[in-house]
Amino acid sequence: PDHSLANSKPVVSLKYSQSKRTGFTLLELLVVVAILGVIGWLGLPAAIQDYKKAQVNGLTTGLAGWLQEVRSSALKGSACTVVISGGTITAAQTVASLGAPIPETCATPNNPYLLPESAQGASYSITANPTSFSFTPRASIYPSTDVLITIAMANGGPSRCIQLNGLFGNLELGDASSGSCVVTRF
Repeated sequence: PDHSLANSKPVVSLKYSQSKRTGFTLLELLVVVAILGVIGWLGLPAAIQDYKKAQVNGLTTGLAGWLQEVRSSALKGSACTVVISGGTITAAQTVASLGAPIPETCATPNNPYLLPESAQGASYSITANPTSFSFTPRASIYPSTDVLITIAMANGGPSRCIQLNGLFGNLELGDASSGSCVVTRF
């Protein structure tokens, strides 16, 4: 009999199996969440400011469009008087309206101009100088002085302005700051 197998030691496989690590540890996940939280916290004020600016821009461009519609209606032959609501405007309150009596040519489907839904949820401070003026059939405004309408967040947020040129009644939009209006063509 062959005793060579009997005297041999059993063969043991010494393969080292390193388990492959998959996934993340709890500590790694907590660090990533903390970093994302800091980044979000730093960006939140800028996002809020952009949202407020978009609301003020929406209200300003909407009012400018309504004024342009009234101005175009006046070209049909009757003076159209506009009254700007001053003070604090919230919810679905009136921003501007046509003064009575309203000539047939001035009747617009959007009278009065209410605070649009996109701008609701905030309070706005609206000032106009003068608060009442008329567009004439010649496209000018009466009185023939410039009209300045300023729209701002009531709590001191961003502000915009609409300027109407007294001679031709042209509409110009701009940024309001320190009581003046830096206008850009509308």
